[in-house]
Amino acid sequence: MSAGLSVDMPIAAQECEPQIAVIRCAAEALARDPRVTACWLHGSFASGAADASSDIDLEAAVDPGFIAEAVADPGRVMSLEGNVLAAWGGGAESWARLGAILRGPVLLDLALYHVSAHPIPRRGAVVHVLFDRAGLLADQAAYSDAVATDPQTHRGDVEARLRFFWFWMLTALRFLRRGNLAWALGFLGDMRAVLAQLLWLSENAGACIAFPVACGWGPVRTDLSPTAGSRLAGALGPAEPTDLLAAIERCADVFSEVARDLASRLAVEYPAPLEDEARRYHASVRDALTPSEAPAR
Repeated sequence: MSAGLSVDMPIAAQECEPQIAVIRCAAEALARDPRVTACWLHGSFASGAADASSDIDLEAAVDPGFIAEAVADPGRVMSLEGNVLAAWGGGAESWARLGAILRGPVLLDLALYHVSAHPIPRRGAVVHVLFDRAGLLADQAAYSDAVATDPQTHRGDVEARLRFFWFWMLTALRFLRRGNLAWALGFLGDMRAVLAQLLWLSENAGACIAFPVACGWGPVRTDLSPTAGSRLAGALGPAEPTDLLAAIERCADVFSEVARDLASRLAVEYPAPLEDEARRYHASVRDALTPSEAPAR
């Protein structure tokens, strides 16, 4: 391990083992590159509140050349190629936002900033410094009260929803396999919310630019046309499904049809490998749960 690299975090190591392995791999790869000055965690893995469903929020201060290289191949710069189900990146000369969904499933969010313009964490924020060659984060008393904004484009917003649907399906299935029905139902609700957003967008393509504002991440839309509303209701089936596996599959079938059509119309990339992985995992969960063991609500 590179000198000065600290991946010891105040969390339950066994419960978060897949995420810790990703953090360690990514941090070690970044620490080996002299163009990366500092790297730190924020969010639940920095505060110690992470659990098995937590994503990874990673930030780094880097040289400009590294930003362009990372956007071109996010998985390679973090030495994660073999585990990546989907990866994406975008940005400008002085910043980039990268993401990857890895086997587990594990969601990794990596923000890169020019070393001369890295954001100052807001006052009271908890960060876990993985390494810091120049002492950029040494003076926490100087942290700002401001909250940095992250520019989002409409294209990236739509592509993110296409990926997150399948990530949430994988997560719902993971909890269903463990017998945790409350969490499985929660992530099925997230799937249904994204499907509702895409159903709305498929009928309001001319209003694309308002999509990020009009559609939040959580609640299911209530302004769908009768046709779109009927498709949404049919995707989920009963409001309180007795067979969550079937409900998840119905939602996925309708989403795949709507999302593929929308991706083609808007010229955005559809994450087919991620869907394939979610379908395979659904089949494995179905095979693992015999009729007498299949959880019912």
